Parts: sequence; C-alpha cells; structure tokens
Amino acid sequence: MVMSLWFRYRDRQGVRHEVSISVMPLIILVAVTGVLAVILRFLLAFRDVECHSPFVIAGFCVAALGLGFLALAVAKASVIRGGHVVSFGPKSMSHRMRALYIVGYVMLALGASGIMLLLLALRGRAEL
Repeated sequence: MVMSLWFRYRDRQGVRHEVSISVMPLIILVAVTGVLAVILRFLLAFRDVECHSPFVIAGFCVAALGLGFLALAVAKASVIRGGHVVSFGPKSMSHRMRALYIVGYVMLALGASGIMLLLLALRGRAEL
C-alpha cells in the first residue's frame, strides 16, 4: 500500500477531477533537501571558522553523528525483531528500513568528515 496525497477540484464546466501525488518522491525530496541544507551549513561554518565558535560547529557534527547512529539503530532493530540477531548489510530489511539505513550511513559520514575538516581548519589555531 503506497501512501499518496489526493486533491479534488472542479473545473469551469463543473467536472470533478481527482489528482493523486505519491508521497515517496516527496519524502525523498525532503530528505535530499535536508542533507543539502546540512552540507551547506557545514560549508558556511567552515568558511567562517575564525569568526564562529568551534564548539558550535562541533555540535553540528556531533548531532549528525548522533542522528546517523539513531537511524542505523532503528533500521537494525527491525531486523532483530524479525529474528536475525546477526546480520550484515540491508539485505533482510524492508525498503523503508533500507533507506533509513543508507541515510544513517550518510549522516555518519557527514559528521565524521565534518569533525575531520574542523580539526584541519583549527590545526593552526592556538586555542582549541
């Protein structure tokens, strides 16, 4: 069962029309936009690393790591509830849990690369 948004309207002649929009492309659009917003925030923060507090930037990186770990934990919990205590990869997950699993790894990668970039940017700075 796929969720969808339904819109009903009447045209000038009085004919009723129904339009459905699948929700999954909308969810993917929101997820991609969210990831791009996080990347843009990281880039803007690293551009102004001399002006911003490094703790704020590190907070964003730690939040990305935490969200990534939470997404992985939820995706793996679905496999464990299915009876597979030991599993590798998203092979035995549903499509939604596979997507959450991939989003988790992307967020972990963003957080880890953000922390590495922050440490490289602050390498020459005396106060840390």
